[in-house]
Amino acid sequence: MINIRKKGRTLITGFHGIGLVGFIAMDYMVRKLKAEKVGWAFENDMPSVVFASPGDLEMPIEFYKKDDLIFMKVNAIMERDVMNSFISRLVPAIKKKGIREMVVIGGLAVNEKGVFGISNEKGKDLMKKLKLKRIQTDVTVFGPMASMMIYGEAEKIAAACILPNAKTNLPDPEAASRAIKKIAKAYSFRITTKDLEKEAVRIQNRVKELEKKDEMADRMFV
Repeated sequence: MINIRKKGRTLITGFHGIGLVGFIAMDYMVRKLKAEKVGWAFENDMPSVVFASPGDLEMPIEFYKKDDLIFMKVNAIMERDVMNSFISRLVPAIKKKGIREMVVIGGLAVNEKGVFGISNEKGKDLMKKLKLKRIQTDVTVFGPMASMMIYGEAEKIAAACILPNAKTNLPDPEAASRAIKKIAKAYSFRITTKDLEKEAVRIQNRVKELEKKDEMADRMFV
């Protein structure tokens, strides 16, 4: 079941991948922009889980709207095959809702600092709009991000992935912040990412503390 009550032109989404960049960015934008909840999705092969918070109930997948943007927030972690199957039905459904371009946020496991991008054939102009750096090395994209590219191509919808370099072993709110800034500039909306940057510093400091503790423990047993 894919239930979206309102139309839009651009779908923005992200998944639970490297550094949780896609999920962090989506959750942050929806909250900070105070986007309107306009639908949700659930299918039989998805995990039967909802997330309860004061005054609200979060479904496995939710849709929010701000101006002409539709945000798809994936709350539940799902098997790759389940997400790919869902996306095969999602893309034709959102095309009927007026979606003409899709932006997918993820993380990229490279040392070079930057916000990179890839696109399907129709998404080349979208890459320019988002001002993304082209990846200079061979990269294999798989899972739901690849599915968005493939089914976007099949439905003649422009699709581009925003890929800031990100930590592979920790949540990376700083990388999410860089992706959000690219989207905000391209689609002319204001949003501050200071909270994400503060959280990134907190995580870094905590990691340093733990590393020092490990170092001290090693010395004690030498």
